Amino acid sequence: MDVEEQIQLLQRIAVWLVREGQSEFSREQALRQLDPALSGMERVRAQGAAEEILTHLLNRNGLLQERTDDTYQFVHRTFQDFLAAKELIEDGHRSRWT
Repeated sequence: MDVEEQIQLLQRIAVWLVREGQSEFSREQALRQLDPALSGMERVRAQGAAEEILTHLLNRNGLLQERTDDTYQFVHRTFQDFLAAKELIEDGHRSRWT
């Protein structure tokens, strides 16, 4: 998974958190956000199921951290807010031109 693909998946989680007014999420909540996002990412989906992709994001990118056994968050709220804003801008841009 390249950096851009990781960012796209993190944006999906971040925008969901902002819309829900949350800063923490469970593994199940993250999987519900990642699964639909992966449907349009064939190369990433070929690397594993949403569960494996989430584990990769938690262990490898450094932007997510485990708070308790089943509670996760971005290492700093600034990352969450930035990625959510990026997703909203990109989504608005796509919607406007399609």
